[in-house]
Amino acid sequence: EVIRVRKLVVRLARPPADSTTDGSISGRVVFSDRTGAPGAMVWVRSAASAYPRVYGDREGYRAISDDEGRFHIGELERGPYDVSAYLQGRAPARLVDVRAPSKNVVLELGKGARLIGRVSDRAGSPIPSFTVDLRWRKGRLETLEYAQASFVDPQGRFEMDGLAAGEYALRVSAVGYAPAQQFLSVAEGAKEIRADVSL
Repeated sequence: EVIRVRKLVVRLARPPADSTTDGSISGRVVFSDRTGAPGAMVWVRSAASAYPRVYGDREGYRAISDDEGRFHIGELERGPYDVSAYLQGRAPARLVDVRAPSKNVVLELGKGARLIGRVSDRAGSPIPSFTVDLRWRKGRLETLEYAQASFVDPQGRFEMDGLAAGEYALRVSAVGYAPAQQFLSVAEGAKEIRADVSL
């Protein structure tokens, strides 16, 4: 019996220059003094203005800025995208309808407002350990994760920095208690917002 062995070679070609997936979005995340913001999370999603048309993955694409605040997200479908940058303790930066491909996109993080509050039970006694989940209300039915943190404080106090102007849903939970939720509105230029929560 004779066994013949043949070699199969598969060559992968680069997509043509006019491909619909050769777009990319790159640029920098900066602070208000224009210095680079390292470690910021950049989120690129199909532009809301294009709905119901969706460009690329419905969940979007993420990248972390480097030591100089630079980021690059490649192989995007050509079209419009909403681009956001997040960094703990800073107000997010957002640009809408950024068309891929785009270079030199600049996302400037703001200082934002400070959220302070106190968590207590129905009798008014402080709850010393709890979790705060803050979500940005993009629309009446859509919210996006903004910040989440756990706190341990004998007086039930908490603080969160970097709230940009907008509408938020605040949810507080603690072991042994039913969660509580309330809505917040942060005005442009606000320095401090207070939200006391009873579980």
